[in-house]
Amino acid sequence: MTTIAKFIPDLKFTPAADHDGLIQLEQDAGHGNKSRVLIHPLHVRLLAETFGASDTPAPSARQVVQQLQRRLLSLLERICDLSDYLRNYSDHKNADLTFECEKVKSLEQLANDYCDDFKSDWRAA
Repeated sequence: MTTIAKFIPDLKFTPAADHDGLIQLEQDAGHGNKSRVLIHPLHVRLLAETFGASDTPAPSARQVVQQLQRRLLSLLERICDLSDYLRNYSDHKNADLTFECEKVKSLEQLANDYCDDFKSDWRAA
């Protein structure tokens, strides 16, 4: 059974500067000192669920992984489309696109490497 504290300490929370998406918690530690900690929004959700303040369950790790796999495969497809376009349909006669072609080739290889472990599983499904 969860018990609720009767004393609510002063707690300041703000978006953390220079830490994209993190939340900074700050509390007076006495004698002019401040205690600070950075937390991720997922920590807030986990705390809320753990102590019964949220009805929405967090997605399972499997669901998160599957969502990330779908996104990576979608990104890979777009990179491949861009690579194909640059190779076959760009105006190479009037512009030197060597740099752009090399960059997109590197992106395509990197995306393929990231997706190699699970690509065949998704195509078979």
